[in-house]
Amino acid sequence: LCIPIVLLGWRFQPAQGAYSPIAARPLVALDALAWYVGKILFPFKLAIDYGRNPGWLLHSAQRFWTWIIPVALAVVCIATYRKFRWLAIGSLLFALAVLPVPCRVRFDFQIFSTVTDPYVYVAMLGVSIIFAGALAQLNSESWLRVAGVIVIVLAILSFRQVRTWSDNETLFNHAVAVNPDSVAANNSLGEIWSSKAEQYRHAAQRAMADRNEDIYNRSLA
Repeated sequence: LCIPIVLLGWRFQPAQGAYSPIAARPLVALDALAWYVGKILFPFKLAIDYGRNPGWLLHSAQRFWTWIIPVALAVVCIATYRKFRWLAIGSLLFALAVLPVPCRVRFDFQIFSTVTDPYVYVAMLGVSIIFAGALAQLNSESWLRVAGVIVIVLAILSFRQVRTWSDNETLFNHAVAVNPDSVAANNSLGEIWSSKAEQYRHAAQRAMADRNEDIYNRSLA
């Protein structure tokens, strides 16, 4: 099911302007994994464009240390595989679902950001496995209650986040609030506001033709 979708993506989004040198892709992929780990642990200020494109990373000092986080987690998974198999399986599932985007496939949105929330929708199944495995390992009613509270809090945060997708203007306003330098969001807002300005201009012209001073003044404003 995935292969034809990838082929269609390559055809319709050739990513001619995306800068993603092959030698740098492992570093980009490790940085993306580290970023996602941070957002999973602290799911705040979520957006569609974080500005972490390959060109930015290769000129940022963060490239020297972000790779340590996923590598360290991989070492922990290997070292504890026999005792905590769920940790390795969940982490591997998450990585396999995410890595094709920053590591293997060039795509148009990579011009703006290699990481974005929608890329981890499927990968979050791996996080669910880790969460469930940890609860099973603890085997405690007290921890189940704590987990219940965590799920409720995350559900509330999810509900609030979904509201930012109500329409394009709300979505891109939120993206700019999280990342003021977002090229994608600022450009999209510019197009939206330009379209609105054009609509008001036509309304003003109609008001002038109809000699409707009230509509003319509001449209002009």
